[in-house]
Amino acid sequence: MVTMGPYTQPPTVVASEGGSVPGQGSQRPPETPGPIFIMGAMGSGTTLLRLMLDSHERIAIPRETGFMRAFNANKFIPFKWSGRKWFKRLGWSEKEWEELLRNFYDSAFQRLVEQRGAARWGDKTPYHTWHIDDMARVFPDAVFIGVMRHPGGSVASNVTRWDPAANPR
Repeated sequence: MVTMGPYTQPPTVVASEGGSVPGQGSQRPPETPGPIFIMGAMGSGTTLLRLMLDSHERIAIPRETGFMRAFNANKFIPFKWSGRKWFKRLGWSEKEWEELLRNFYDSAFQRLVEQRGAARWGDKTPYHTWHIDDMARVFPDAVFIGVMRHPGGSVASNVTRWDPAANPR
């Protein structure tokens, strides 16, 4: 049993040692080349999971980037009546434009992958919860990991997050 404060829950086993799936013998799951996206509310444990995954030699996940907000900004110019889908006036279809943006952001993250000698990249930004549909469409080979925590634990984490007395540095 895993105990976190007053909340107790049984642990969930996703894969056993050596990367094999329980009940599948030594068969390893196929390696997915796409990015890894960690999704969850602030205070749910996404940073801890990011640190654990980032410590793996084949995975590079930087601190929160918020890149999907920039992705959306490349598709929509705010406060301009003709700002929505402006790229169509240049002859780009939405599918072509998103592929161009996918390649741009994939290249940007690949720099970190190469610097660390890793094989794939990932991102953990709580605000990306609002962009899951776009992320799944633009990165169809991505793996999404959802983190859920009892709301009481998340609230307690967020209340003490900015309280200097509760969180001395």
